[in-house]
Amino acid sequence: MVLRERFELSRLAALVPKTSVSAIPPPEHMFIILSESIKIKKYFTNSVFKLNSITMQNIELHWGTPIIRDNIIFDSHDELEKAAIEYSGRTNDDQAFFNPKHNIEQDDRLVDLKQYVLEFSLENVKKLNEGFWAHEINVEFADLWSWSSTDYYNPYHSHPNCSWSFIYMIDPGDPERDGYNGNTLLYSPMPWGSYADPGIAFMERTYMQWHRLNKGDIILFPSYVRHSAKYNGTVPRTLIAGNLKFS
Repeated sequence: MVLRERFELSRLAALVPKTSVSAIPPPEHMFIILSESIKIKKYFTNSVFKLNSITMQNIELHWGTPIIRDNIIFDSHDELEKAAIEYSGRTNDDQAFFNPKHNIEQDDRLVDLKQYVLEFSLENVKKLNEGFWAHEINVEFADLWSWSSTDYYNPYHSHPNCSWSFIYMIDPGDPERDGYNGNTLLYSPMPWGSYADPGIAFMERTYMQWHRLNKGDIILFPSYVRHSAKYNGTVPRTLIAGNLKFS
């Protein structure tokens, strides 16, 4: 069983230190073939990633983490943005994780987005589990929320009691591109950090991955992946995010 998809392995897609994932070539210029052993049969074809295929051909990287991205802008985008701002509470409230007066998941303005997220996640999760799970798979939202703020910091964390998480960017705002600002940072689940020497430089230099999410971008990742985000700008950075459970 071999998969050839638009997956970005977090330990591979950031091989160049401090490289923003948004700068990585589009899918037609890159692909990773995953097998049951996650054996690398072909690497990136773009010149940015110059690896010697002769020395790599017998090396296998195991326990890869799939990071899946796509882009879609709905006809109802403006209404979706209004809902995200409304349920976020106050635009500049950086604690607007939950608005007790409303339930965003039940709002009809999110129908298209919710349907897309469920179909998109189910399609990819089924492919990832081919050969491992022979039964039918169903998906549902564990929770759903929105953020809309000109100044906030969401520190290093992961999401419990769910298997996959997603972020859908409605409006990226106007961050000054000073590196971290306006990015979503994903951190490798590998336990690097207690010791370092040149023998594990490949782990150290791919430990953190920067994702610049633009209008309509969605990123789907396993919920065990720790991540953080920071934003400061004059226009609110508005997004809808959530967690998924499969059964």
